[in-house]
Amino acid sequence: MCLLRVCRIWKDIVSSTSALWNRIRFAPNTLIQQLRSLRINRFDTYIACTTSQQLARAIRRLHNTKFELVCCLIPEFCSTDTSYWEGLEPIWFEQQCRSLSLLVKGSLERFPHMFHKMSALEEFVVSEMDYSYLNMLRELELFSPRLHTLELQGWCLSQFTILLSRLKNVSLESRYLPVHCLRELLAATTGLEKLSWDESAVDDFVTQLTPHSNKLNHIALVDAGVSLFTGSGTYARVADLEIRFTNNKAWPFNGNHREIEMLLLQNLALEGKWTALRCIRATALRLLQLRRSKEVMKERLGNIHNTQLRPQVLRIDRCIAESELISVLRTTWEDISKLHITISSRNDYLRAPLVKSMSGSRSRGPICPKLRAITVLLLKPEVTHSGLVGAVTQSMKAIEIGRRHLRNLELLRCGWVHWGGKLQDGGMETWPKQEWIDFV
Repeated sequence: MCLLRVCRIWKDIVSSTSALWNRIRFAPNTLIQQLRSLRINRFDTYIACTTSQQLARAIRRLHNTKFELVCCLIPEFCSTDTSYWEGLEPIWFEQQCRSLSLLVKGSLERFPHMFHKMSALEEFVVSEMDYSYLNMLRELELFSPRLHTLELQGWCLSQFTILLSRLKNVSLESRYLPVHCLRELLAATTGLEKLSWDESAVDDFVTQLTPHSNKLNHIALVDAGVSLFTGSGTYARVADLEIRFTNNKAWPFNGNHREIEMLLLQNLALEGKWTALRCIRATALRLLQLRRSKEVMKERLGNIHNTQLRPQVLRIDRCIAESELISVLRTTWEDISKLHITISSRNDYLRAPLVKSMSGSRSRGPICPKLRAITVLLLKPEVTHSGLVGAVTQSMKAIEIGRRHLRNLELLRCGWVHWGGKLQDGGMETWPKQEWIDFV
């Protein structure tokens, strides 16, 4: 009886706590991958609805609490007939919907007009757009004064200057957006704090643009044919910078490799080209991530040896020669406190020179004597190379023994991960099915 009473009490508490039910997903499970492509990565915690009746019940139980909605509007999943949507009150979307993410196929006008005058809307994410969205964007400009975050795929917003002036976070993705769209966006978003621009550029066209906002603290550029960095001092507040140019081989960080001060920069991630290492001065840098580079080895090493950056934490793909990596860790970045090495080649392992350098010898101490954490992530070897697991394990034990006298190593960890997709989508660290072994 006591257990039943506790269960009933907790059931009542959970049922009456609207905050536990205010994330709703109206989408079939078969579209999970497409939701990920929209950066909707929280859908696992959303209340799942697969019919309009379930959606209506989910919103009704919130008792006027604001909610977040992921809504899939595709013909094979939901009907365009008005009767299918009976029971959904327009006022719910006008006054309660705080965040709306739409996955749509075809014209938005083919579906009921339940997304009107959304005065409570703060975040809007949408998949491929067409001209049917123009009216909706105009309504957002007129009726959504709280809107601060906009993530779109495939549209130029330059005509919506009032809407842009209110935005703090903008994420645009399209291979067809002309450069003038970004120029006008940067001019209109005077309060912009976070910019993500993915142009998927396939050519080597480069132009320099300058943000008009002095509040920018996060910039992410992916395969864009533009360079934002002009040395104008606009980047005084930037704390996070990510540059991933895997296609644009001619991209320079700025026109003449001029030095740029980013005194508040804490996190820097580079992929494709490491040119920015030469140009940035950031005395507060905490984390430096160097993912795969497509530069020739000489240029790659030149960028490292000519950098003034001294991060506390270094995460690096082993895409430079091991002897060069050892040299860099003995000189340029000898004072780092945490080191993470990713080895993305199949059936590869920690080579003897690196293990010996990290362990030290009688004649020479270990590299990076201030290291408190060392982690290594490798691809799971094929069955025919299963002996590599044992070899890497022995290497990690040798490192632990060799550094034991320093008495500062708090974490020594080795991990294996199964092949999980494209390396350019966040790297091996984001792949599932990771197996870790701790040695310290």
